[in-house]
Order: sequence, then C-alpha cells, then structure tokens
Amino acid sequence: MDFQLDMSIDTQDLRTLKAAGMRIVLAKPVGSSSPNVVWISFDPFEGNVVNWTEEYGLYASNSQLISGASIVKISSAPFPAQDGKYYSFRSDATFYGPNTGGDIPSLGSFRVFNEMPSTQYPSLLFGLMQSARVNGKTAEFRPLNANVVPSGTNATFTPLTTVHVWLQSNLVSGTVLVDVTSKVTIVTFGNGVTKQQLRYDPAKGQFIPFSNESQKFLTDLPHIQLLEPSV
Repeated sequence: MDFQLDMSIDTQDLRTLKAAGMRIVLAKPVGSSSPNVVWISFDPFEGNVVNWTEEYGLYASNSQLISGASIVKISSAPFPAQDGKYYSFRSDATFYGPNTGGDIPSLGSFRVFNEMPSTQYPSLLFGLMQSARVNGKTAEFRPLNANVVPSGTNATFTPLTTVHVWLQSNLVSGTVLVDVTSKVTIVTFGNGVTKQQLRYDPAKGQFIPFSNESQKFLTDLPHIQLLEPSV
C-alpha cells in the first residue's frame, strides 16, 4: 500500500523557519515503543510531499545506541524483507532467510536471530529500514528503529503505519533521537487512509490538519494527534 503526506508552509513562516535552521523531521514507531531513530529529515519548502510504500528491509549495524549517534549499516537482508518469517545473522556478517518453521513471528512482524559469535561482537544493532520519496527525490533504505541485540538472542520488529512529524534544527536522517524540542504531530495511516494533509500553524508552532478543498485548518480528526515537546 502506498501512502502520501503533504505538508505546506506559508511564505513568511517559511522564511522564519529557514532563518532558524529548522528542518522537517519524520520518525516512525516500531511496536509499542516511541520512535528512537530519525527516519527522514529535510529542508522545508512551501510545499512538501513525502511518499512511501509499506515495504521494509532489515539491517545490522555496529554503531552505538546513544543519543545523536549516526547509524551506519554494515549489512542488510534482501529487500523487501518478508513478514511472518525470521532471518539469521551469522558469523560471516550476512543475513540468511527468510526462514519458516520453528520460532516465526506473526504476519506483520519481522524477527532477527543474532548468531554472530560473542567473541567477535557481544552485541549489534538491528532494525527495520524503509525508503521514501521526499519532494521528488528518493531517500533509500533509511533506518526506522535500532535495537541492541546481544549475541545468541533475537528481536522482533512490528512496524506501524504511524508517522511523527515535527520541526527541529539539530536532527538528520539516520541518527538516534535526542530530545524532541518541538511540538509533535502524529499522523496515522491505514484502514482506508492513504493520504494526509498538514499545514504549519505558527500560533501552535506545529503542523496541524488542513484541507486544500476548503482552505481551512481542521480539528478533531481521528487520525491526527498533536503533542507537546518532550523537553
């Protein structure tokens, strides 16, 4: 399924945001946890369009899971990964799978077994990655999340069709999230919802629902939630 998120900013507001060095930041939660990695970060324009398909990849990294760290992928499974299957990451630093039978996850989830010997790496980072098109340009295989998986253990990843959107100046794609200093807009897709429209509201300091047809801000939409900053 393909999804699209439109985000518009008025000219004067854009000038203010540009002067402050603000970027549009998108992150996606995996499972019940809050997002812990910046999926996409880009310079804002008056009209911004992000498109993506609900296909996922799996990656491994030896980066550290600390705030602000850049995730460097050292290996990835063939794309797209298959849900309801498991993948093994072995001593030759490559993924094997998809595998069936035994301890497999439910449909909609992906599982990784870290079989890298602890004598080589006591633990590694694993997670999902997803591509998108941002204002017509492809952002390929960007990490969505990062989990520390010790040698000999496994992790299950269940992606959601939910996107967190906010403005911040110090975040770039593929980094472990630091404190979110702006108001966050949570947009939920799925169940027939494939496109959402937002517009920056300077009074609120965040993106809020908007209709191009009526040229009005909207309120009380079930698929959009507005949050205060975490710090």
